[in-house]
Amino acid sequence: MKTSKIREQLFFRKYRTYNYVEELPSKGTWIVEHFSGSDEIELLERPIIFEELYTPIGNDIEWYDEFGVESSNVDFSYDPDDYKYYKVTYEFINLGDEYDDKIESHEYYEYVYTDRYIQHDVNKFEQDIEEMADEIREVWGIDENEEYYGDCYPDEVYRFKTSIEAKSLRHELKAEEYRDYLSYIRKEFDRAARSYLYEVKEEEK
Repeated sequence: MKTSKIREQLFFRKYRTYNYVEELPSKGTWIVEHFSGSDEIELLERPIIFEELYTPIGNDIEWYDEFGVESSNVDFSYDPDDYKYYKVTYEFINLGDEYDDKIESHEYYEYVYTDRYIQHDVNKFEQDIEEMADEIREVWGIDENEEYYGDCYPDEVYRFKTSIEAKSLRHELKAEEYRDYLSYIRKEFDRAARSYLYEVKEEEK
């Protein structure tokens, strides 16, 4: 689920607002802003310092969706561990200040967060999938010697597994997407367990 900003409660009635960005701006690259409806330059600014911050605690965060509407996040669609958090300091020059007799640079900063990407780790992926298969086995009380999903993973699990590995190798797998994939895989194992128990029950009739 897309997000636009978060508010972190630091102290009583004291908050810090982070804005979501798809990617961080390039350090040292000037960003040009023009006067509305004109080619004349109004403002020059460039990021000069990137400070990576700690991950906020979930209970201290107010989440806002892509439309800026606050979300209750009761279903835990948002997870602070899915993102990286930064304080970005900018140098800016206001060329449009008619009261400024000389051009001077100033600084300001903002807090932003951006997607965390999952690095390719075959062993970790396999371990996560095995743990989910065992978790579903325990939920349904299936003996560990019973291969409730057959001799190999269900087809859909393989499909999700392939997508995970392909995106990760291309450095395109976001932490949020990885959580979603694991959720889909868990549902497939749950479906397989239900089907297995139904077949066992039918055979016992």
